[in-house]
Amino acid sequence: RELDEWENAHLAVATPVPLSTLVNSGEWMNNQTGETHKGTFPIDRGTSVAVALNADIFVHSATGLEGTTEAVNMLKLMRYPNVVALEETFEELEAAGICDVVRGTKLMDLTEFA
Repeated sequence: RELDEWENAHLAVATPVPLSTLVNSGEWMNNQTGETHKGTFPIDRGTSVAVALNADIFVHSATGLEGTTEAVNMLKLMRYPNVVALEETFEELEAAGICDVVRGTKLMDLTEFA
């Protein structure tokens, strides 16, 4: 979620990784092919290092599955095998007791996590 979207609402267990940062910031190299790509690996807010390749990653977008496609494809290109796009809305996830939703949290930048 972009910064303004994060401030509007986000899942309580989420780590802010805006699509614009994921696909446009920095550059990384595929160790198997040697190809370089634009983008930045997602950072784990608990450890402040790149999310482990074997981690389960759930991608959510306010626009639904359409909004998750680019992020899912980028993460898979980065060799994250366990990436799932969530179809459910915040309200559905909250009502099912899966996760709380945080609303109205202001951040100075994406290094300051709620």
